[in-house]
Amino acid sequence: MVYKKIIGGLVAAKALRSLQKPPTIIPPSGFSVLNIEQKGLTGRKWRVHYIKDDQANLKRFFDVQKGSSGRISGSDRWKFKW
Repeated sequence: MVYKKIIGGLVAAKALRSLQKPPTIIPPSGFSVLNIEQKGLTGRKWRVHYIKDDQANLKRFFDVQKGSSGRISGSDRWKFKW
């Protein structure tokens, strides 16, 4: 009986997670976004993988939480739209 509740909870969490939409990422010039993946159980955190256009063999990433509107890295400004 307990197993049914646990499995039901996991299915519900996965369904809720799939309803979350990723943010729209506006990278600064000279950067390209490779992919965005959901992190965590609730899906409120997203991992953004990107490259600098002049260093295409070096992949980098950062995490974004729901509600953040931007990120500044040196002189580069990233914008996030939810």
